[in-house]
Amino acid sequence: MRDNRELVELLHNFGMNPAGIETVKRGVYRVTAPDGELYCLKRMGMPTAQLVWMDSVLLAMRQTGFRSAAWRDPSSAYGKTLYACRSGQSVPYILTPWLTGTVPSSNSLQQLYACAQTLARFHRSGQALNIARKGSVDWLGQWPKLLKARFELMERSIRNVQRGKPSNPFESLLQEHGTWLLERGRQALRLVDNKRYRQLCRAAKQSNAVLCHADSGPNNFVLTGDGPALIDFESMRYDLRIFDLYRLIRLASKKNGWSPLAARTIVDGYTSASGSGLADAELDLLKAWLLFPQKAYRAIRKYDRADTASRRRLSSKLTKGIHGEQPIAEFLEQFIESHGME
Repeated sequence: MRDNRELVELLHNFGMNPAGIETVKRGVYRVTAPDGELYCLKRMGMPTAQLVWMDSVLLAMRQTGFRSAAWRDPSSAYGKTLYACRSGQSVPYILTPWLTGTVPSSNSLQQLYACAQTLARFHRSGQALNIARKGSVDWLGQWPKLLKARFELMERSIRNVQRGKPSNPFESLLQEHGTWLLERGRQALRLVDNKRYRQLCRAAKQSNAVLCHADSGPNNFVLTGDGPALIDFESMRYDLRIFDLYRLIRLASKKNGWSPLAARTIVDGYTSASGSGLADAELDLLKAWLLFPQKAYRAIRKYDRADTASRRRLSSKLTKGIHGEQPIAEFLEQFIESHGME
């Protein structure tokens, strides 16, 4: 009850006396306004300067005609305030319209095609902007450094295990599959740490760098009566557009059994609305992100500092991560062949 009272007080900062509040998950609430309209109250774990930048970008996108985003409308009754904080706290909360619709199915080619088109329009709208960079997040040129650091952490842990005898199931997994995981990592590094990646980044910086959603899986689209709309912009940053396509392809493919046809459909939908096809260098980068064993890296990174119960969970996650990586090789062979890549 206390939490609810605090949320009501928080909503007063947006000019709303709510008729109802429902917890969706930690930090996310579905709010019913007095007129029955639904809103999303969400905790945003980011500096306020970044939130202000994000707001300026999304509002400017709306001015260019891109309206497929769940964001505040400053001209509406409850959209005048960007953020508010709970009493005595500094973490910002935002209030945005709750979109009525459904999450797209990863097995529907038509829905994936439409989502990819919306993603392309999001990118094109972002390129048309001239927004101050204060508070922004910029990943352009950072991929080699990022993946190299992740690879080196994996390599140290795997080499340490391979020099001795495994003492637990986690170490047994690393001893059995470690060489394969490292080879996947090396292949990914070779694809990003090269001249073609640097050329793409330079070209992006010379023009208006693409604004990436950076968490563009199917769960962050809502199929509305006006078509797919994007939600959840916490990860938005300047980056190459292929990262968003990677996220959409990977997260959809995990649910549809790594269907090359679905991935091709996503690329076709994207290019139909983007105004340009994907360069071979971009497809190389897509391959790099799909190759790098992200789940294994995350499990390895957390293992040393985990307690006994957490280590058991991490062993299970590593097993699932390894098994989940195995279909990707065949998928890439079929997908890349369809695009004429070697």
